[in-house]
Amino acid sequence: MTLAAGASALFGFEATRAGDIGIGLRSEPDRASLQLFDSGGKLLGEGLAQTARLSPGRYLVEARAPTDAPLSVVRLAIIGLSPPPAGPPSEVAAEFLEKAGLKKTKTR
Repeated sequence: MTLAAGASALFGFEATRAGDIGIGLRSEPDRASLQLFDSGGKLLGEGLAQTARLSPGRYLVEARAPTDAPLSVVRLAIIGLSPPPAGPPSEVAAEFLEKAGLKKTKTR
């Protein structure tokens, strides 16, 4: 997303389970700021890289460019909203099955 000097952008997301999340903001030039809010507008955190323990609910992230900054490109990353997969990727599992002399069968 592109921000003009002094502009801000709001991003919304929903946490479906309680747990830790990580939020990061990258901007070019590297002068933007980031704030995390709950759905009621309460400030939960500030900083370009944050971790937070969230309860289920809706949240907002604000990315803001300073008033003296040139046109800025910002990219937001959020991790931890869904748990990582429990098993290996299917191609890795197939490779190990093949090495063991077994073939992965397709289920219908």
